[in-house]
Formats: sequence, structure tokens, C-alpha cells
Amino acid sequence: MLFGDPVEWEHARTLQDAVHSLKALLDLQTKEILSLRQELRSVEGEKARLIHRLNLSHRERVFLRETLKRIELTLEKALDSSNDKSRPEGHKTT
Repeated sequence: MLFGDPVEWEHARTLQDAVHSLKALLDLQTKEILSLRQELRSVEGEKARLIHRLNLSHRERVFLRETLKRIELTLEKALDSSNDKSRPEGHKTT
């Protein structure tokens, strides 16, 4: 055959479709990450404004920020643990 084996062409087309699908998925995930980063910046700004409005002493503000940071870290660890449990065996990240 002049242009190659039709089975090879079908495999190449399948691989090309898979690459296009993966690129589209990556684009969607990138947009979601950018959106989440923007939302995080907004939440951080609102948190700073609220802390400022409490009219606390410097020591109290530092204590509040440290306490909030510990809570956030605890929540992140719980979320990571939950995500690890939902992954199939052999796919857990460390």
C-alpha cells in the first residue's frame, strides 16, 4: 500500500485524538487553577480587612493570624488525607 497500513493510520488518529483531549483537559484545569488563585487572593484580602476591622492590638492580631494559619494547615492535611484515601492503591502521593 502506498500510504501505509490502515491500522497504523487508525492508531495514529486515536493517539492524536487522545492528545487533543488531554490538551483540552489541561486547559480546563489551568483555567480552574487560575480562578481558584484569584478567589484565594480575594479571600486573603477579605480576611486581612476583617482582622483590621476588629481593632485588635498588634499582639492579638499576630495571635489571630497564627491561629488561623494553624486551622488552615489542619484543614489542608485533612483534605490531603481524604484525597489519598479516595485514590486507588498504588496512586497515592507522598
